[in-house]
Amino acid sequence: MVREHHARYYLSLVGQHEPSLYTPESSSALAILEAEQDQLRAALQWCFAEGGGEERARIGAAIAGQLGWPWHMWGALEEGRAWLRAALRVTEHDRDRVRLRVLNGAAMVSSAAGGIDRALDFFGRTAELAAELGEWALRSDAISGVASARWAKGELDRAVEAEREAVTSADAADSLIFGAQHRALLARIHRDRGELDQAVPLLDEALAMSRRLGERMTIGLVLDNQASLAATLGDYEAPRAEAEAQARLAEELDSELGAEQEAEARARGAALTLDDAVALALDVG
Repeated sequence: MVREHHARYYLSLVGQHEPSLYTPESSSALAILEAEQDQLRAALQWCFAEGGGEERARIGAAIAGQLGWPWHMWGALEEGRAWLRAALRVTEHDRDRVRLRVLNGAAMVSSAAGGIDRALDFFGRTAELAAELGEWALRSDAISGVASARWAKGELDRAVEAEREAVTSADAADSLIFGAQHRALLARIHRDRGELDQAVPLLDEALAMSRRLGERMTIGLVLDNQASLAATLGDYEAPRAEAEAQARLAEELDSELGAEQEAEARARGAALTLDDAVALALDVG
């Protein structure tokens, strides 16, 4: 009984913080979950223990399905993949929101681990089930995952088509964070197709959206792509300017992590090379 209460408590904890992983509060949500990794692991071990029964396993599947992005961010890919394999088996015949998050978690972990074909399959299945369940923001992100997998495979025509659909879906779902991220990723594909005139306005839109949102990871993604595009155009001053702008914005956001102040000092204290500018954008973002 004590172990069941423990597992259900951590299911509730993950459920409380999982929505914040895709908002400006993502850093604090990740930090809270990271501090509980040992307890989460213990809960999953109990849930998936041999002979534990279906109800326990389903609690484990619900926990694991919401930890795909944290495992990605923590670099705990092997552990995440192991728990998600168990969750996939438990939910194999289900068409509910637990199964949806298990598929999405498996897609993110597979993509981060370099399993592009598996990620493509999982992202596609996530998008299909998300549409079935009316989870339109998650559907848009899954379609973007399909696009990124196509991009990684060099299938740029199919990638641009999928990413355009992801942008449209994010806008229809009123998801500012996914709208900004998907525009930045669509710009990356246009850059690689040599369509720089289409990449530039997309990045401008993405930066404006991410500034309104105030989410540092998205700002970093956009500025990284702007720096890369500027280098493609032969403009080595733009990345420096973008890095300095990001440092100023970060100070305005008044993050508790203190990285912004360090980044601003670095930006103002030295002339940045292109590599420095890109690194700065990634550090702050």
